[in-house]
Amino acid sequence: MQGMEGMSGSGALSGMEGMEDMPDMPGMEHEGMESGLSAEEFLRYAVRIVYYFMLLAASGLFLHANLTFINRSAVQQEMLNKWQLYAIRGFMLTAIAHVFLQINDLVTELGGGAEQWSSVLTETTSGRSWAAVLILSLAGFLVLKLPSAAKLLWSLLLLGAESFNGHPAAANERTYAIAADFIHLICASVWTAGIVLLLLLWFKDRKETGRFAERFASIVWLSLLVLIVSGSFMTWAILPSWRYLFHTAWGGFLIAKSAFVLVIVVVGFLLRLRVKRRELPKGSLLKLDGVLLAAVLIAAGVFTTLSPEPYSEPFKYHQMGEKLHYTLSVEPNAIGPNTVTFTVWLPEASGEPQSVELLLQEQGKTGKQSVQVELKKLDLEAEFAFPGFTETNYRATGVDLDSVGDWLAEIVITTKDGESIAREVPFDNR
Repeated sequence: MQGMEGMSGSGALSGMEGMEDMPDMPGMEHEGMESGLSAEEFLRYAVRIVYYFMLLAASGLFLHANLTFINRSAVQQEMLNKWQLYAIRGFMLTAIAHVFLQINDLVTELGGGAEQWSSVLTETTSGRSWAAVLILSLAGFLVLKLPSAAKLLWSLLLLGAESFNGHPAAANERTYAIAADFIHLICASVWTAGIVLLLLLWFKDRKETGRFAERFASIVWLSLLVLIVSGSFMTWAILPSWRYLFHTAWGGFLIAKSAFVLVIVVVGFLLRLRVKRRELPKGSLLKLDGVLLAAVLIAAGVFTTLSPEPYSEPFKYHQMGEKLHYTLSVEPNAIGPNTVTFTVWLPEASGEPQSVELLLQEQGKTGKQSVQVELKKLDLEAEFAFPGFTETNYRATGVDLDSVGDWLAEIVITTKDGESIAREVPFDNR
Protein backbone atom coordinates (compact mmCIF):
# COMPACT_ATOMS: atom_id res chain seq x y z
CA MET A 1 0.00 0.00 0.00
CA GLN A 2 1.92 2.89 -1.33
CA GLY A 3 -0.11 5.71 0.19
CA MET A 4 0.88 8.85 -1.69
CA GLU A 5 4.10 7.80 -3.31
CA GLY A 6 3.60 9.74 -6.50
CA MET A 7 4.15 13.08 -4.86
CA SER A 8 7.53 14.49 -5.65
CA GLY A 9 10.56 13.88 -3.50
CA SER A 10 14.13 12.82 -3.97
CA GLY A 11 12.94 10.25 -6.45
CA ALA A 12 12.15 13.11 -8.80
CA LEU A 13 15.85 13.49 -9.45
CA SER A 14 15.82 10.29 -11.45
CA GLY A 15 13.78 12.16 -14.05
CA MET A 16 16.61 14.62 -14.69
CA GLU A 17 17.64 13.78 -18.21
CA GLY A 18 21.29 14.15 -19.05
CA MET A 19 22.40 14.83 -15.48
CA GLU A 20 24.51 11.87 -14.37
CA ASP A 21 26.26 11.19 -11.09
CA MET A 22 23.95 13.60 -9.37
CA PRO A 23 24.56 14.02 -5.63
CA ASP A 24 21.80 13.80 -3.08
CA MET A 25 19.88 16.94 -2.26
CA PRO A 26 20.40 18.52 1.14
CA GLY A 27 18.34 16.93 3.87
CA MET A 28 17.94 13.70 1.96
CA GLU A 29 19.75 10.63 3.26
CA HIS A 30 19.95 7.07 1.99
CA GLU A 31 19.55 5.53 5.40
CA GLY A 32 17.02 7.98 6.74
CA MET A 33 16.86 11.25 8.56
CA GLU A 34 19.62 12.23 10.89
CA SER A 35 18.88 12.33 14.59
CA GLY A 36 18.38 16.09 14.66
CA LEU A 37 16.74 18.38 12.15
CA SER A 38 18.17 21.79 11.41
CA ALA A 39 15.83 24.73 10.91
CA GLU A 40 16.46 24.53 7.17
CA GLU A 41 15.63 20.82 7.01
CA PHE A 42 12.52 21.34 9.13
CA LEU A 43 11.40 24.05 6.69
CA ARG A 44 11.81 21.68 3.76
CA TYR A 45 9.75 18.97 5.39
CA ALA A 46 7.08 21.45 6.51
CA VAL A 47 6.76 22.94 3.02
CA ARG A 48 6.65 19.48 1.46
CA ILE A 49 3.90 18.25 3.78
CA VAL A 50 1.76 21.38 3.36
CA TYR A 51 2.30 21.23 -0.40
CA TYR A 52 1.03 17.65 -0.53
CA PHE A 53 -2.04 18.58 1.49
CA MET A 54 -2.87 21.63 -0.63
CA LEU A 55 -2.29 19.69 -3.86
CA LEU A 56 -4.75 16.97 -2.83
CA ALA A 57 -7.22 19.37 -1.22
CA ALA A 58 -7.37 21.78 -4.17
CA SER A 59 -7.69 19.09 -6.83
CA GLY A 60 -10.01 17.05 -4.63
CA LEU A 61 -12.42 19.92 -4.00
CA PHE A 62 -12.73 20.44 -7.74
CA LEU A 63 -13.29 16.72 -8.24
CA HIS A 64 -16.01 16.66 -5.58
CA ALA A 65 -17.77 19.46 -7.46
CA ASN A 66 -18.32 16.81 -10.17
CA LEU A 67 -18.90 13.81 -7.88
CA THR A 68 -20.65 14.46 -4.57
CA PHE A 69 -21.71 18.10 -4.88
CA ILE A 70 -23.64 17.84 -8.13
CA ASN A 71 -27.05 18.65 -6.60
CA ARG A 72 -25.71 20.77 -3.78
CA SER A 73 -27.73 22.91 -1.43
CA ALA A 74 -27.20 26.63 -0.94
CA VAL A 75 -25.17 25.92 2.22
CA GLN A 76 -22.92 23.47 0.41
CA GLN A 77 -22.52 25.78 -2.59
CA GLU A 78 -21.49 28.68 -0.38
CA MET A 79 -19.00 26.56 1.53
CA LEU A 80 -17.60 24.97 -1.62
CA ASN A 81 -17.02 28.34 -3.30
CA LYS A 82 -15.31 29.69 -0.19
CA TRP A 83 -12.96 26.78 0.40
CA GLN A 84 -12.11 26.24 -3.24
CA LEU A 85 -10.78 29.81 -3.29
CA TYR A 86 -8.83 29.23 -0.07
CA ALA A 87 -7.44 25.96 -1.43
CA ILE A 88 -6.26 27.56 -4.69
CA ARG A 89 -4.58 30.38 -2.80
CA GLY A 90 -2.88 27.98 -0.43
CA PHE A 91 -1.82 25.65 -3.23
CA MET A 92 -0.33 28.46 -5.33
CA LEU A 93 1.77 29.74 -2.41
CA THR A 94 3.00 26.31 -1.33
CA ALA A 95 3.65 25.25 -4.95
CA ILE A 96 5.91 28.27 -5.45
CA ALA A 97 7.76 27.55 -2.20
CA HIS A 98 8.05 23.83 -2.91
CA VAL A 99 9.31 24.20 -6.48
CA PHE A 100 11.71 26.98 -5.46
CA LEU A 101 13.30 24.78 -2.79
CA GLN A 102 13.51 21.79 -5.12
CA ILE A 103 15.19 23.67 -7.96
CA ASN A 104 17.40 25.78 -5.69
CA ASP A 105 18.75 22.67 -3.96
CA LEU A 106 19.32 20.94 -7.28
CA VAL A 107 21.09 23.89 -8.93
CA THR A 108 23.20 24.43 -5.80
CA GLU A 109 24.31 20.80 -5.73
CA LEU A 110 25.18 20.95 -9.41
CA GLY A 111 27.32 24.02 -8.77
CA GLY A 112 25.35 26.19 -11.17
CA GLY A 113 24.01 29.71 -10.95
CA ALA A 114 20.81 31.53 -11.77
CA GLU A 115 21.27 30.84 -15.49
CA GLN A 116 20.81 27.11 -14.83
CA TRP A 117 17.29 27.53 -13.46
CA SER A 118 15.79 27.88 -16.92
CA SER A 119 17.69 24.80 -18.09
CA VAL A 120 16.31 22.72 -15.23
CA LEU A 121 12.75 23.92 -15.89
CA THR A 122 12.82 23.39 -19.65
CA GLU A 123 15.29 20.59 -20.31
CA THR A 124 14.49 17.99 -17.65
CA THR A 125 11.46 15.82 -17.04
CA SER A 126 11.10 16.93 -13.43
CA GLY A 127 11.66 20.56 -14.35
CA ARG A 128 8.89 20.50 -16.94
CA SER A 129 6.64 18.83 -14.39
CA TRP A 130 7.37 21.58 -11.85
CA ALA A 131 6.78 24.26 -14.47
CA ALA A 132 3.41 22.72 -15.37
CA VAL A 133 2.42 22.62 -11.69
CA LEU A 134 3.26 26.31 -11.28
CA ILE A 135 1.33 27.32 -14.40
CA LEU A 136 -1.70 25.29 -13.33
CA SER A 137 -1.59 26.76 -9.82
CA LEU A 138 -1.96 30.23 -11.34
CA ALA A 139 -4.60 29.06 -13.81
CA GLY A 140 -6.65 27.73 -10.90
CA PHE A 141 -7.97 31.24 -10.17
CA LEU A 142 -9.43 31.43 -13.67
CA VAL A 143 -10.87 27.93 -13.43
CA LEU A 144 -12.76 28.95 -10.29
CA LYS A 145 -15.12 30.98 -12.48
CA LEU A 146 -15.66 28.20 -15.02
CA PRO A 147 -18.15 25.30 -14.99
CA SER A 148 -17.49 22.11 -13.05
CA ALA A 149 -16.29 20.31 -16.19
CA ALA A 150 -13.38 22.77 -16.47
CA LYS A 151 -12.54 22.18 -12.82
CA LEU A 152 -12.47 18.46 -13.47
CA LEU A 153 -10.07 18.96 -16.39
CA TRP A 154 -7.84 21.25 -14.28
CA SER A 155 -7.63 18.67 -11.51
CA LEU A 156 -6.69 15.88 -13.91
CA LEU A 157 -4.04 18.01 -15.61
CA LEU A 158 -2.56 19.01 -12.25
CA LEU A 159 -2.39 15.46 -10.92
CA GLY A 160 -1.04 14.29 -14.26
CA ALA A 161 1.78 16.84 -14.09
CA GLU A 162 2.59 15.78 -10.51
CA SER A 163 2.72 12.11 -11.45
CA PHE A 164 5.85 12.71 -13.53
CA ASN A 165 7.77 13.37 -10.32
CA GLY A 166 8.70 10.84 -7.65
CA HIS A 167 9.99 7.30 -7.60
CA PRO A 168 7.49 5.90 -10.17
CA ALA A 169 9.16 8.09 -12.83
CA ALA A 170 12.37 6.11 -12.20
CA ALA A 171 10.80 2.63 -12.22
CA ASN A 172 11.81 0.07 -14.84
CA GLU A 173 8.21 -0.05 -16.09
CA ARG A 174 8.07 3.74 -16.14
CA THR A 175 4.93 4.16 -18.26
CA TYR A 176 2.84 1.77 -16.17
CA ALA A 177 4.18 3.16 -12.89
CA ILE A 178 3.37 6.76 -13.87
CA ALA A 179 -0.13 5.72 -15.03
CA ALA A 180 -0.68 3.95 -11.70
CA ASP A 181 0.65 7.01 -9.87
CA PHE A 182 -1.82 9.24 -11.74
CA ILE A 183 -4.75 7.01 -10.76
CA HIS A 184 -3.36 6.84 -7.24
CA LEU A 185 -3.25 10.62 -6.91
CA ILE A 186 -6.84 10.97 -8.15
CA CYS A 187 -8.08 8.57 -5.48
CA ALA A 188 -5.92 10.22 -2.81
CA SER A 189 -7.32 13.66 -3.67
CA VAL A 190 -10.93 12.40 -3.57
CA TRP A 191 -10.31 10.81 -0.18
CA THR A 192 -8.40 13.78 1.27
CA ALA A 193 -10.88 16.42 0.12
CA GLY A 194 -13.78 14.24 1.27
CA ILE A 195 -12.43 14.13 4.83
CA VAL A 196 -11.83 17.90 4.74
CA LEU A 197 -15.39 18.52 3.55
CA LEU A 198 -16.82 16.26 6.24
CA LEU A 199 -14.96 18.17 8.94
CA LEU A 200 -15.92 21.59 7.52
CA LEU A 201 -19.58 20.63 7.25
CA TRP A 202 -19.55 19.14 10.76
CA PHE A 203 -18.58 22.47 12.27
CA LYS A 204 -21.00 24.43 10.03
CA ASP A 205 -24.17 22.38 9.66
CA ARG A 206 -24.64 18.87 11.12
CA LYS A 207 -27.55 18.01 8.84
CA GLU A 208 -25.54 18.91 5.75
CA THR A 209 -22.79 16.66 7.10
CA GLY A 210 -25.17 13.72 7.07
CA ARG A 211 -26.29 14.44 3.50
CA PHE A 212 -22.75 14.72 2.25
CA ALA A 213 -21.59 11.66 4.20
CA GLU A 214 -24.23 9.56 2.46
CA ARG A 215 -22.99 10.62 -0.99
CA PHE A 216 -19.32 10.37 0.00
CA ALA A 217 -19.78 6.87 1.40
CA SER A 218 -20.90 5.69 -2.04
CA ILE A 219 -17.51 6.47 -3.61
CA VAL A 220 -14.97 6.43 -0.77
CA TRP A 221 -14.68 2.63 -0.64
CA LEU A 222 -13.95 2.36 -4.34
CA SER A 223 -11.48 5.22 -3.96
CA LEU A 224 -9.65 3.52 -1.08
CA LEU A 225 -9.61 0.17 -2.88
CA VAL A 226 -8.06 1.66 -6.02
CA LEU A 227 -5.69 3.68 -3.80
CA ILE A 228 -4.39 0.50 -2.19
CA VAL A 229 -4.16 -1.47 -5.45
CA SER A 230 -2.37 1.29 -7.38
CA GLY A 231 -0.03 1.91 -4.44
CA SER A 232 0.82 -1.77 -4.21
CA PHE A 233 1.54 -1.88 -7.93
CA MET A 234 3.89 1.11 -7.65
CA THR A 235 5.71 -0.47 -4.72
CA TRP A 236 6.21 -3.62 -6.79
CA ALA A 237 7.45 -1.55 -9.76
CA ILE A 238 9.86 0.51 -7.65
CA LEU A 239 11.43 -2.08 -5.37
CA PRO A 240 13.84 -4.66 -6.83
CA SER A 241 13.20 -6.74 -3.70
CA TRP A 242 10.41 -6.80 -1.13
CA ARG A 243 13.11 -7.20 1.55
CA TYR A 244 13.91 -3.51 1.11
CA LEU A 245 10.73 -2.80 3.05
CA PHE A 246 12.37 -4.13 6.20
CA HIS A 247 15.90 -2.81 5.67
CA THR A 248 15.36 0.83 4.68
CA ALA A 249 13.88 3.91 6.32
CA TRP A 250 11.77 4.28 3.16
CA GLY A 251 10.23 0.88 3.78
CA GLY A 252 9.66 1.67 7.46
CA PHE A 253 7.72 4.82 6.66
CA LEU A 254 5.77 3.01 3.96
CA ILE A 255 4.76 0.28 6.41
CA ALA A 256 3.77 2.91 9.00
CA LYS A 257 1.73 4.79 6.41
CA SER A 258 0.06 1.60 5.28
CA ALA A 259 -0.88 0.90 8.90
CA PHE A 260 -2.51 4.34 9.10
CA VAL A 261 -4.46 3.55 5.94
CA LEU A 262 -5.74 0.31 7.49
CA VAL A 263 -6.94 2.20 10.56
CA ILE A 264 -8.62 4.70 8.23
CA VAL A 265 -10.44 1.82 6.55
CA VAL A 266 -11.73 0.69 9.96
CA VAL A 267 -12.83 4.23 10.88
CA GLY A 268 -14.49 4.57 7.48
CA PHE A 269 -16.37 1.33 8.03
CA LEU A 270 -17.70 2.60 11.38
CA LEU A 271 -18.78 5.88 9.79
CA ARG A 272 -20.50 4.00 6.98
CA LEU A 273 -22.49 1.95 9.49
CA ARG A 274 -23.86 5.17 10.98
CA VAL A 275 -24.67 6.52 7.53
CA LYS A 276 -26.55 3.32 6.63
CA ARG A 277 -28.59 3.72 9.80
CA ARG A 278 -29.21 7.33 8.70
CA GLU A 279 -27.44 8.65 11.77
CA LEU A 280 -25.18 11.69 11.80
CA PRO A 281 -21.44 10.91 11.61
CA LYS A 282 -19.86 10.77 15.03
CA GLY A 283 -17.69 13.80 15.72
CA SER A 284 -14.93 11.79 17.42
CA LEU A 285 -14.63 9.48 14.40
CA LEU A 286 -14.46 12.43 12.01
CA LYS A 287 -11.73 14.05 14.08
CA LEU A 288 -9.84 10.76 14.23
CA ASP A 289 -10.08 10.59 10.45
CA GLY A 290 -8.54 14.05 10.29
CA VAL A 291 -5.70 13.06 12.61
CA LEU A 292 -4.99 9.95 10.54
CA LEU A 293 -5.00 12.04 7.37
CA ALA A 294 -2.37 14.31 8.94
CA ALA A 295 -0.31 11.25 9.92
CA VAL A 296 -0.39 9.90 6.36
CA LEU A 297 0.64 13.28 4.94
CA ILE A 298 3.53 13.59 7.40
CA ALA A 299 4.73 10.08 6.57
CA ALA A 300 4.48 10.87 2.84
CA GLY A 301 6.37 14.12 3.33
CA VAL A 302 9.24 12.27 4.98
CA PHE A 303 9.53 9.05 3.02
CA THR A 304 9.43 10.69 -0.42
CA THR A 305 12.80 12.26 0.47
CA LEU A 306 14.32 8.83 1.08
CA SER A 307 15.77 6.31 -1.32
CA PRO A 308 13.72 3.10 -1.61
CA GLU A 309 16.95 1.14 -1.98
CA PRO A 310 19.21 0.42 0.98
CA TYR A 311 22.41 2.39 1.30
CA SER A 312 25.30 0.25 0.16
CA GLU A 313 28.78 0.46 -1.29
CA PRO A 314 29.59 -1.85 -4.21
CA PHE A 315 32.19 -4.47 -3.33
CA LYS A 316 35.22 -4.86 -5.57
CA TYR A 317 38.26 -7.01 -4.85
CA HIS A 318 41.33 -7.51 -7.04
CA GLN A 319 44.11 -10.00 -6.38
CA MET A 320 47.39 -10.25 -8.29
CA GLY A 321 49.50 -13.41 -8.46
CA GLU A 322 52.29 -15.04 -10.40
CA LYS A 323 49.99 -17.46 -12.21
CA LEU A 324 46.57 -15.92 -11.60
CA HIS A 325 44.95 -12.50 -11.38
CA TYR A 326 41.27 -12.07 -10.65
CA THR A 327 38.69 -9.41 -9.81
CA LEU A 328 35.38 -9.99 -8.03
CA SER A 329 32.68 -7.33 -7.79
CA VAL A 330 29.20 -7.33 -6.25
CA GLU A 331 26.79 -4.49 -7.04
CA PRO A 332 24.98 -2.84 -5.34
CA ASN A 333 26.20 -5.22 -2.59
CA ALA A 334 22.92 -4.99 -0.68
CA ILE A 335 20.18 -7.30 0.47
CA GLY A 336 18.11 -8.46 -2.48
CA PRO A 337 19.16 -8.88 -6.13
CA ASN A 338 22.77 -8.11 -7.07
CA THR A 339 24.98 -8.27 -10.13
CA VAL A 340 28.16 -10.29 -9.67
CA THR A 341 31.07 -9.81 -12.07
CA PHE A 342 34.17 -12.00 -12.11
CA THR A 343 37.25 -11.44 -14.27
CA VAL A 344 40.15 -13.86 -14.34
CA TRP A 345 43.56 -13.65 -15.98
CA LEU A 346 45.40 -16.93 -16.64
CA PRO A 347 48.76 -17.43 -18.38
CA GLU A 348 48.45 -17.40 -22.16
CA ALA A 349 49.71 -20.98 -22.28
CA SER A 350 46.72 -22.08 -20.15
CA GLY A 351 44.20 -20.11 -22.19
CA GLU A 352 40.71 -19.49 -20.92
CA PRO A 353 39.34 -21.44 -17.93
CA GLN A 354 37.42 -24.63 -18.54
CA SER A 355 34.91 -23.51 -15.90
CA VAL A 356 34.45 -21.10 -13.01
CA GLU A 357 32.28 -21.93 -10.02
CA LEU A 358 31.23 -19.33 -7.45
CA LEU A 359 29.36 -19.91 -4.19
CA LEU A 360 28.34 -17.25 -1.68
CA GLN A 361 28.02 -18.39 1.93
CA GLU A 362 26.88 -16.25 4.84
CA GLN A 363 29.50 -16.62 7.54
CA GLY A 364 28.43 -17.80 10.97
CA LYS A 365 25.50 -19.74 9.52
CA THR A 366 27.01 -23.07 8.55
CA GLY A 367 23.65 -24.81 8.21
CA LYS A 368 22.43 -22.26 5.71
CA GLN A 369 22.48 -23.24 2.06
CA SER A 370 25.03 -21.44 -0.09
CA VAL A 371 23.97 -19.17 -2.93
CA GLN A 372 25.15 -20.70 -6.20
CA VAL A 373 26.06 -17.98 -8.67
CA GLU A 374 25.33 -18.88 -12.29
CA LEU A 375 28.17 -17.09 -14.06
CA LYS A 376 27.88 -16.54 -17.80
CA LYS A 377 30.85 -15.81 -19.98
CA LEU A 378 30.99 -12.37 -21.59
CA ASP A 379 32.62 -11.58 -24.91
CA LEU A 380 34.30 -8.33 -24.00
CA GLU A 381 37.46 -6.59 -25.03
CA ALA A 382 40.22 -6.86 -22.46
CA GLU A 383 39.75 -4.15 -19.83
CA PHE A 384 43.27 -4.37 -18.40
CA ALA A 385 46.19 -5.75 -20.37
CA PHE A 386 48.54 -7.94 -18.37
CA PRO A 387 51.41 -9.10 -20.63
CA GLY A 388 51.49 -12.88 -20.88
CA PHE A 389 47.96 -13.36 -19.52
CA THR A 390 44.55 -14.01 -21.11
CA GLU A 391 41.55 -12.15 -19.72
CA THR A 392 38.13 -13.86 -19.37
CA ASN A 393 35.00 -12.13 -18.06
CA TYR A 394 31.91 -13.58 -16.39
CA ARG A 395 28.72 -12.04 -15.04
CA ALA A 396 25.58 -13.10 -13.17
CA THR A 397 22.50 -10.97 -12.56
CA GLY A 398 19.75 -11.30 -9.98
CA VAL A 399 22.02 -12.91 -7.39
CA ASP A 400 19.90 -12.79 -4.24
CA LEU A 401 21.57 -11.99 -0.93
CA ASP A 402 18.74 -12.73 1.48
CA SER A 403 20.26 -11.18 4.60
CA VAL A 404 22.64 -8.48 5.80
CA GLY A 405 25.93 -9.62 7.30
CA ASP A 406 29.34 -11.16 6.59
CA TRP A 407 29.65 -13.26 3.45
CA LEU A 408 32.32 -15.47 1.94
CA ALA A 409 32.80 -15.92 -1.80
CA GLU A 410 34.18 -19.37 -2.61
CA ILE A 411 35.72 -19.48 -6.08
CA VAL A 412 36.89 -22.58 -7.93
CA ILE A 413 38.64 -22.06 -11.27
CA THR A 414 39.25 -25.12 -13.43
CA THR A 415 41.87 -24.72 -16.15
CA LYS A 416 41.79 -26.51 -19.49
CA ASP A 417 44.42 -28.88 -18.11
CA GLY A 418 41.99 -29.91 -15.35
CA GLU A 419 43.82 -28.09 -12.55
CA SER A 420 41.50 -26.64 -9.86
CA ILE A 421 42.40 -23.35 -8.24
CA ALA A 422 40.37 -22.38 -5.15
CA ARG A 423 40.16 -18.92 -3.64
CA GLU A 424 38.07 -17.38 -0.84
CA VAL A 425 37.09 -13.71 -0.64
CA PRO A 426 35.29 -12.35 2.46
CA PHE A 427 32.98 -9.34 2.15
CA ASP A 428 30.00 -7.81 3.91
CA ASN A 429 26.86 -6.12 2.61
CA ARG A 430 26.02 -3.93 5.60
